[in-house]
Amino acid sequence: MRILCAILLISSLVSCGSQKALIGDNFSVTMDKGSCFGSCPVYSLNINNEGYVIYEGERFTDKMGKHGMKLAPQKFKSIAKAFADADLASYADNYPSSIADLPSTTIAYFNNTISKRITGKEERPQKVKDLQSMLEDVAQMEGWISLDTTATESLAEKTKDEDLIKNEIIIKFAPGTFISRWMKQFKDYSLYVKKPLADDKMTWLTHFNVKKIDPEILLGQIKNDPAVVEAEFNKKVTLRE
Repeated sequence: MRILCAILLISSLVSCGSQKALIGDNFSVTMDKGSCFGSCPVYSLNINNEGYVIYEGERFTDKMGKHGMKLAPQKFKSIAKAFADADLASYADNYPSSIADLPSTTIAYFNNTISKRITGKEERPQKVKDLQSMLEDVAQMEGWISLDTTATESLAEKTKDEDLIKNEIIIKFAPGTFISRWMKQFKDYSLYVKKPLADDKMTWLTHFNVKKIDPEILLGQIKNDPAVVEAEFNKKVTLRE
C-alpha cells in the first residue's frame, strides 16, 4: 500500500511539473496576419497564460476592432502542447519569399525560458504552418465578444476610460435571479458583491480580480448573460468645488 501511495504521489508531482512547464506564467502565443494585394484578412490574435484570447481585426475581416473570448481548458491545453512539441527554437526567425502577393504571417511563442518569433509566407516548415492553421481555426470560432466600445451602447462606454473603475462592475439583475447562485459561475475571477445600489436589491456593485481576467472580457460575458438586464463599469465620482 505504501509503495502504491508513493507511486501515486510521484505521478501527481510529475503531472503538476509538466503542466507548469507546458503553460508557464509568461506563456503567450501571438499571430499577426499581414496584408496582400487583394482582400486578405489583416488581424492579430493573442492567447495568454489563462487561455484568454484577444482578436483585433484591421481589414477584410468580419470582426473589425477588438474581440475577446476564453478557450475551453482542453482546447487551450492542446494548443499549448502543440507549440511545446513543435520545437520552434530550432527554426529560423525569418523565411524570405519571392512571392510578393502572399500575406506575411508572424507567429510568436513565449513560455518559461523560450522566446521565439517566426515570420514568413509560404516557404516555412510544415510544423509552423500547422500551428498557423490551428490559430486560424481559433479566429473562426464562435462565441467572440466585442470589446470595441464603439460597438455597444452603455453609460460606461460614453465615459472617458480614465474615469472608469475597471475592477468594479455595476450589475442590474433580472427579477427572480438567485444572485448568490449566479455569482458562483465567476468564482474563478474572485467576483463578489460589495453592496446593493437599489432598494429592491436587484442592482449591485461587484468587485473582481483584474489579474485573473481582462475587465472588458468579463464585462462582455456578464452583459450577455440572460439573467442580467444591464451591466457597466463603476465610475469615479467627481466632487464639485
